[in-house]
Formats: sequence, C-alpha cells, structure tokens
Amino acid sequence: MEQRERYEGLLVLDPDLSEEALSRVQAQLAEQVVKLGGTVDRHQSWGKRRLAYRVRKRRDGFYLLVGFTIAPAAITPLNQWCAVHQSILRQLIVLAMSSPSQPVEVTTSRGEPE
Repeated sequence: MEQRERYEGLLVLDPDLSEEALSRVQAQLAEQVVKLGGTVDRHQSWGKRRLAYRVRKRRDGFYLLVGFTIAPAAITPLNQWCAVHQSILRQLIVLAMSSPSQPVEVTTSRGEPE
C-alpha cells in the first residue's frame, strides 16, 4: 500500500447553488476521496466571495477548504474528477504542511520578514 500524504484542496463552487446542493457537492467530494483510498479530515466553508475575474461567466464563487489524507497517485484522478464536475468552477489541491501548528513566517515580496 502506498504511503498517504496530507493535502488541502480549495474549491470554488457555483455561487447559484442552494445549501442542499452545496452539501451534496461536499458529500460527493468526500465519497470520491474515499473511493480513491483516502479519508477526509475536515472541511471549512468560507462562504460566497467576489472573484478576481470572471470564471465561467460568474463574478462570485462559494469557497470550500477541504483537508484530506490520500496517496499521491490519487491526486491526478481527483483533479480530473473536480475538473469535469459542473458545480466546481476552480480547484487547487496542494500538499499540506507537515505540522500545521508551526507558525508560518510571512515575508514581503522582496523576501524580507515583515
């Protein structure tokens, strides 16, 4: 069995979805992660926010942050699933920090600590 890693996914969902539809998308995503051999650790709704530019003719999007543990080989199929899902406008899945309790140093654009 391949070693599993912790990942975070930030999804931008269609802002016109009802609360019931948003819950259904969350459940479908969790089901897909489990089908690929992973587990969903947490999810956090950031609510509806203005997008920097139009995406699929939408000005706003519903943001959802999901933390999960899965094998690295399963990330490509998960990204492909998100890309074809009608309710997901954009997604970004990244490897999570190994210890989220450690403070993160914020730097300026020049690389100097703030």
